[in-house]
Amino acid sequence: MVAMRVYMNADQSSPTVITRPTRSEIEHYLPLVHRVVASLIRKFPPNVLKDDLIAAGTCGLIDALTRSAQRDQGFEWYARTRIRGSIIDELRSLDWLTRLARMKIRE
Repeated sequence: MVAMRVYMNADQSSPTVITRPTRSEIEHYLPLVHRVVASLIRKFPPNVLKDDLIAAGTCGLIDALTRSAQRDQGFEWYARTRIRGSIIDELRSLDWLTRLARMKIRE
């Protein structure tokens, strides 16, 4: 049984359906998280743990599955973007420097 919530859009004309992803859907797309992590981990210092990136990426995957009703080829590109963004957001939240300060250090 799939749990669904229906939210009305701001214009009240069409409802937005948000479904909770099933375990099998998450397991099906989990290799996508591993591929995104493998492509990103080369850019980070060695103190960044792969498991932490996978955990953040899995949260992004669940968010993508929740927000998208379609599971076609286009979904993988959407999910990849959400996964990558979730990983970067998590790393930024753990960083004690601001983005501007980090850019000035690199210059």
